[in-house]
Amino acid sequence: MSELPRPDPVFFEDSQPLLTKKDCQARRRQRLRPPRVPSVDRSSWRLDLPRQAQSVSFSGSESSFSSRHYNKHSPTSYLHQCFQVDQKLGEGSFGVVYKVRCLDDGRWYAVKVASRHFRGQRDRQLKLQEVAKHELLPPHPHCVRFIKAWEEDHRLYIQTELCECSLAAYAEKHHNLSERLVLEFLVDLLLGVKHLHDHNLAHLDIKPENIFISRDGYYKLGDFGLVLDLKQDDSSDPLEGDPCYLAPELMEGNFTKAADIFSLGITALELACDLELPSRGGNWHALRSGTLPHYISQRLSPQLRNVIPLMMQPDPKRRITADQLLALPEIHRVRLWRRLYVARRRAIAWVQDLLLLTWFWMQSFLESAWRFPLSCIKTFVASSHPTASSPMQALNVDHFSDDETFGDSSLNRALEDQDIFGANFSSFERSFGDGEYSPKRSTPKPLRHRSDHRLHSTPTALFTSRRSRFDSALKPVPFNLSANDVMVKKLFPADEEVCSSGEDSL
Repeated sequence: MSELPRPDPVFFEDSQPLLTKKDCQARRRQRLRPPRVPSVDRSSWRLDLPRQAQSVSFSGSESSFSSRHYNKHSPTSYLHQCFQVDQKLGEGSFGVVYKVRCLDDGRWYAVKVASRHFRGQRDRQLKLQEVAKHELLPPHPHCVRFIKAWEEDHRLYIQTELCECSLAAYAEKHHNLSERLVLEFLVDLLLGVKHLHDHNLAHLDIKPENIFISRDGYYKLGDFGLVLDLKQDDSSDPLEGDPCYLAPELMEGNFTKAADIFSLGITALELACDLELPSRGGNWHALRSGTLPHYISQRLSPQLRNVIPLMMQPDPKRRITADQLLALPEIHRVRLWRRLYVARRRAIAWVQDLLLLTWFWMQSFLESAWRFPLSCIKTFVASSHPTASSPMQALNVDHFSDDETFGDSSLNRALEDQDIFGANFSSFERSFGDGEYSPKRSTPKPLRHRSDHRLHSTPTALFTSRRSRFDSALKPVPFNLSANDVMVKKLFPADEEVCSSGEDSL
C-alpha cells in the first residue's frame, strides 16, 4: 500500500480583525474570573540543601553578599534583615518582584523572589542558570544592571537595579502613544540588543513585560532567563518565550540573533497601534506573512511604516540587523536627540541620588551622635550615684544603721549639746572590768532588721547611741571620781582652769 502524501495545513482567515488593548480591557472587566488557588509545592523537602542564605555566583564575586545587618542564626530571612521591603512591584508565574531599600548603602533596588521552591537538582540548576546569564552579560546603559543573587529556603532571589515601571504597565495606562515615543523606545532597545548580539548572545524573550523604564529616562532590556549563548551552540533544549512575540523560524528550531529583531519589531507595532496580539490562529500567521494588513498599516506613520516591515521579514537571512537599523536616517536623528534628552535626565537623577545619600548618611550620623552623649550621661550618672549591690538592697528601707547617720559631725555636735544640758548622767550604765571601760553596742539588733521594730525602738536606740559616743570619749578614771566630774572636766577644760584659779584666789 503506497504511502499517502502529507496534507498541507490550511489556516482559515479570522472573521474579525485584531482588537485594540483598550477594547480587550473593557471586555475583561465584564467577565472577571475568580482568583486561582495557588498550587502547593511539596517537592522541596527532597533537596539536601541548607535553608540558610547562600550566595549564588558563577564568577566568584561573593563579596557583595556579606552584610553587617545579617545574622545567620536569626530565623528572619536575609531579605528582611538586610533590606527594607517597601512594596510589591509585580507578580507573575516566575515569582514576585519587590521594591526594597538596602540598609547598607541606602539605595533602592528590585528583588525578584521565585514563586516556587526548587523541585529537584535539575530544576535548581535550570533556575540558577539565569544568574550565570546575568553575569555573562557585561553592563550596559540599556540593560537592567544585575547586582547579586542568593538562595534561601530552596528559593532563588535576584537583586537588580530599580526601574520606574515596565513598558507593559505604561502601555496599559496610555493607549495612544505618540510616534516619537515609539521611536525613542526603538532606539534604546536597538542599542541594548546590539550589545547582546556583539557578545554572541540572543535574548529570545523580548516583549513589553521584559522592557523597563528607568528613572533617568532609559528604556532597558531585562529578564535574561532565556538568553542563549550562541558561542556554545547549545540550542538543543531552549525554552520558548511568549508565542505572541515569537519569530516564525523559532517554531522550526532555528535560533538566531534575527529572532530578537522580529520580536522587537512586533513589539513596536503593538505599541504604535495599541494592538492585542494573537497567540495563535490566522491573524498570528498573517502578521508573519511579510505584509501587514491594510487596516493596521494605515495607522502607522510613514517612518514606522518603512521600518517595522523590515524588522518583521519572515526570512531571518533577509531580515535587517541592529547595526543596519541604527544607521537608518529615521533612527539616526532620533538617536542624536535622545542623547541630549537622556544626558539631562541623568544629571537630574544624579542630583536626586546625591541628596538621598546625603540625607541617609546624615541620618545615620545624627543617630550615632545622639546615642554617644546618652551613653556618656549614663556612665556619669552611674559613677556619681553608685547603685546598690543588689536590687533588693536598693529597695530595702530596713537596711539602715544609725551609726552611718551619726557619722555626720554636725549632727553629732547638736546631739551632744542637747545631751550635755538635758541628760541625766547618773542614769548611765557602765560596766568596768580590770580598770577598763567597755561601752555597749550603739545600735540594737531590732533596729538592723525589721521596720516595725525600728519604729518602736528608735528613741531608745537614739538615746543609747548618744550615750555610747559620750562614753567612748571617756578615758579610764579612778573610782574616786564621779562620772559627772570626769565628763565636765573632759568637755569643759577651760572652765575648769578658770574655776581652779578662782578658788586659789579666794
